[in-house]
Amino acid sequence: MKRLGITDVGVYQPRYGLEPAVSASVGGSGTLRFAAPDEDALTMSWEALSRLRQPLNVSEIILAAPLEGLEPRSFSAHLSASGIVTGPKPITTMHPQSELADVLLVSSRACEGAIGIFVDRMRERDPLNAPTGDRAIALSFGEARIAEVAAHVSLPGLTYDRWQESDERADRDPRFVEDRLIAHEGKDVLDLLRKEAPENSQEMLGAVVSVGAKLKGARIAKQWGVPNVWIANPSATEPGDGRAGGLIFALQQLAASGPGSSIALIDLGWGASGVLLVAGPNIAELAETHTTKEPTATYNMRTWLHEHRPAYTANPWTSGSELSREAPALLGLVGSQCVACQNIIFPSNKVCEHCGTFALRPIRLERNGTVITQSIDELYGAPDATVQMVVVQLAGGGQFYGQAVQGLPYWLQIDEPCQLVFRRLHTGSGLPHYYWKVDTHG
Repeated sequence: MKRLGITDVGVYQPRYGLEPAVSASVGGSGTLRFAAPDEDALTMSWEALSRLRQPLNVSEIILAAPLEGLEPRSFSAHLSASGIVTGPKPITTMHPQSELADVLLVSSRACEGAIGIFVDRMRERDPLNAPTGDRAIALSFGEARIAEVAAHVSLPGLTYDRWQESDERADRDPRFVEDRLIAHEGKDVLDLLRKEAPENSQEMLGAVVSVGAKLKGARIAKQWGVPNVWIANPSATEPGDGRAGGLIFALQQLAASGPGSSIALIDLGWGASGVLLVAGPNIAELAETHTTKEPTATYNMRTWLHEHRPAYTANPWTSGSELSREAPALLGLVGSQCVACQNIIFPSNKVCEHCGTFALRPIRLERNGTVITQSIDELYGAPDATVQMVVVQLAGGGQFYGQAVQGLPYWLQIDEPCQLVFRRLHTGSGLPHYYWKVDTHG
């Protein structure tokens, strides 16, 4: 079977951080970024996809993300309705506990034009537990311009099960992890990956290891005979924790070292699995485009606790028939253009509001424009935050009226360039509803 490589990468890092007092209370790195209250796995996937080369010719979607109230077909349908992909696409969802190495293998063996989406957005049941941070990465598979999935190894085992079934009152002994998972299974995986490495690949930079425990990477690197071992866990600045975070970090290391360099991604737990990535000729494209930015907004303790509560449900909820009838045009930004006077109307209408003619044709609107007026809504009691309402003159014609995204560093101003982005609007009858919001340009 032909194995494809990574031909393009889109990375999305949310703009929220934690206030220092919150970070000190819950633990975790102060550099972690979190999704805004109006973001979820779907909108983060959309953001990552929008950072790939456009237009996207997608044949299949491999999804490793929390669905958060959406079934897989609905997830795909929303992406299609937004216009980021054309037409409904087959979607394969991976189990939430699937290892990064295995998900990469499945994605790389899919048909050419497949897209792999990895989203880290986990919320602990206890909001005072150390958070892991939110990130999303989209991979386009085809020619290995960015990186090649050069080798994959999977060693099923029962070691972790025996660890899990021990006395719950007893602390997990990190020596058990080092003696069994690290010294034996992890070393076996790394040795097998080395044997399968292409002849033209350079010396391995090291390994990004997910093991569920805080260990010293330098000691493991010495045992394994590699320059570096990075341990993924919530308190680590890099690579952090989560599949998207580990993959982003690994690609950044390859970008810094150049074509031909290689790095291993190893997951240890119920057995062990690993994948070897070898940098392609265009790996340098990632060197400057995916850098950590300062947060533009922060969660305080009240809003952080609120983020862990069930979603606020807006009433009355949108009817199914109305949603089915209007959602494709609204989410697709399809308006009406008058044949007589060329006036553009959004949402679409059956009569021109400018000249009164009934001769109109559908037109897809641009997502870029300029703010022509704005106001801060102090009348409606928003459940999460103060809402800024914005009117945008879209490039190519037409106007859009809607909310600004949450987490902006300042209120949008008149004549400011802006863009429309896909966001979660509210939850109605237990179902998430999505629409466009206004964000700063770029």
